[in-house]
Amino acid sequence: MITSQPTNLTVLAGGTANLTVIVSGAGALTYQWQLDGTNLPNGVIATVAGGGTPGAGDDGVAATNVSLANPAGVVVDESGNLFIAEADSARIRKVSTGGRITTVVGNGTVGYSGDGGPAIAASLANPTGLALDGRGNLFIADTWNNAVRKVDAHGTITTVAGNGTQGFAGDGGLAIDATMTGPSGVAVDAAGNVFIADSWNHRIREVDTNGIITTVAGNGAGGYSGDGGAATNASLKYPGGLAVDRAGNLFIADAGNNRVRKVDTRGVMTTVAGDGRFTYAGDGGAATNASLANPLALALDAAGDLFIADQYSYRIRVVDTNGVIITVAGSGALGYSGDGGAATNASLANPCAVALDVAGDLFIADAGNNRIREVTLLDRPTLTLIGVSTANGGDYQVIVANPDGSVTSVVATVTVVFPPAITEEPSDQLAQPGSTVTLQVTAVGTGSLQYQWQ
Repeated sequence: MITSQPTNLTVLAGGTANLTVIVSGAGALTYQWQLDGTNLPNGVIATVAGGGTPGAGDDGVAATNVSLANPAGVVVDESGNLFIAEADSARIRKVSTGGRITTVVGNGTVGYSGDGGPAIAASLANPTGLALDGRGNLFIADTWNNAVRKVDAHGTITTVAGNGTQGFAGDGGLAIDATMTGPSGVAVDAAGNVFIADSWNHRIREVDTNGIITTVAGNGAGGYSGDGGAATNASLKYPGGLAVDRAGNLFIADAGNNRVRKVDTRGVMTTVAGDGRFTYAGDGGAATNASLANPLALALDAAGDLFIADQYSYRIRVVDTNGVIITVAGSGALGYSGDGGAATNASLANPCAVALDVAGDLFIADAGNNRIREVTLLDRPTLTLIGVSTANGGDYQVIVANPDGSVTSVVATVTVVFPPAITEEPSDQLAQPGSTVTLQVTAVGTGSLQYQWQ
């Protein structure tokens, strides 16, 4: 039974529209949204940050209009704010829920400085992986500084691992005294333990809540071995992104092996995706039989589905809790296209990071396009339209179903309106005393336009 129907909306072009239905009913509910009687694809892609031009963009402007410089990491907080690691500008940017972008970490100068002070004044060097803990602390893989930095909720930056020296040392001691080489991935578990992909050491390190560092996966030999045994005896090859599930299992993007590995709570290593071949294959089948092409980053949703940035397949793959793999974004064509349509028909360019918000929407660091893309999953009670255009105008309704039947909502009309825009400016005139002068402007916009000359 539908207890609250979606309502008509008038939306300014470029804005965001939300249509919501509230339903009571037993069992698992599914939602199929329709536009003008046609089913909408479950997974619509849009650009939420980046205009496509590489560079260090301005703050305080619409995120979709700004330049980004190699966005290499993404994470979303519980409030829906999006954080972006801009590797080439040595900054961390934040996109608010209102779509405005600001710099929250990094002064734009490549270097290592600032601990104990405001994060905005600190120097970073090629920041990549990002993670948030339950207290709102932001963790940054400061790759070229061979360190992991933390920005607390007050905006103060510190180092939590790495002394800045390249190498491998320090296990069993304080993490800030340890050496790492090219850390590129970071994750935090529910207890606050920090996991680091020490990529060029082919290891995963853990910093516990007392600040002590140990190796939890990888023997340091770049290769592939060790499934079924202790993770510390296994071989990894340039591990990248990390994710930790609610049970404490650790997932590793074993990029150089074209696989995703898992370390369970007993410390045993297995492979959960990838057969080792550098190619694209296997959708609809067991993930362990599928092929990946440099899987670089991972994210988990609330249900335990594992999302993989399959970088050189130009796709995002997902492994469900039954171990079956499919593609959820990217057609496999290198490029930039597809906004407003099905994510699986869109083109991506070297996607290198993924994140999920609390609603289950997917964010992609589309690094080669210098953009952040969002895939809105439609099988839920709220339909969100981002960056609306005339194509989004029309009549919407949703079919809600459970094992006992289905019900269809009323129609809600979305009307897209446009602000006035001048298409022809008035021109200078040379007038004689007593003559008549005509000044003319041509403008377009929705509805009746009013003119106030000054």
